[in-house]
Order: sequence, then structure tokens, then C-alpha cells
Amino acid sequence: MLMPVIALLAVGLITTVMVLRDVLLVHEAARVGARVAATTLDNGIIEAAARQAAPELDHVRVTVTPAQRGVGEVVTVTASTGRRLGPTVWQPRGRAHARVEPSVGAAAEPHPWWRLAPTGPRPPVEDGNGSVWTGDGPPNAPTPGGVP
Repeated sequence: MLMPVIALLAVGLITTVMVLRDVLLVHEAARVGARVAATTLDNGIIEAAARQAAPELDHVRVTVTPAQRGVGEVVTVTASTGRRLGPTVWQPRGRAHARVEPSVGAAAEPHPWWRLAPTGPRPPVEDGNGSVWTGDGPPNAPTPGGVP
């Protein structure tokens, strides 16, 4: 008699965790899309960046409004997806807003932060004080477990 109750609670807990995960991922996708929308006018780049922010989700739908915008205008990015939960379809949706930055109209290319380049190690950067920083942090920084 106790096993069916425990099994039901376990299934309910797993379903709840999946729903919360989807909500967080959709909101993160919308937030990243809004950050990119503040620095570029190309909707394709915005949609790709939002989808890259939530690779765990299948079929993320991204909408950018208004489609044509100018410097200083507010842009809204909405990300949504669908997941079947039993007989119903759960459709979490996230929405984020940003104001288009003044530098957007000045450059022909998107802001370098949001170029959709393959991920990988970043090149070393000098900080002006003679130190060279890599993507892993400052030189001679302590590493986890003391392993160099």
C-alpha cells in the first residue's frame, strides 16, 4: 500500500523539477535574447543567441518585437517552448525587455560580444600591467585542488 504512494510522489517530484527547469531555461533564453537585441538590429542573430542559451530545450520559439527598431527604443524578446505532461501540453514562456543602445547604429557589424562564433578557449589578453589573462582567469591563480 505504501509503494504506490511513494511511486506517485516520486513521479510528481520529477515532473515538478522538469517544469521548473524548463521555466528557468526559457527565461534565460529571453534574457540573453534581450541583451543581444540591445546591441544589434539583426533578428536572426538575436534568435540564434536565445536558442543557444537554452540548448537543452527542443523547439524554442523566439519572437522579437518590434521587428524594426531604432536607437533608444525598447525591444521585447519572448521565448517559449512546449512539453507534453500527460494529456496536456505545458507551454512555458519567458519575456525580457531591453533598450537599444546608441552604439548599434554606428557599427555595421553586431557587437563583438554577440558574434556567433564557435565556443572555445579565448585568446590571451594583456591587462596593461604586464599580466596576461586567459579565459581561465589571472595568471598564477590558485586552481581547484592545487593542481597546476
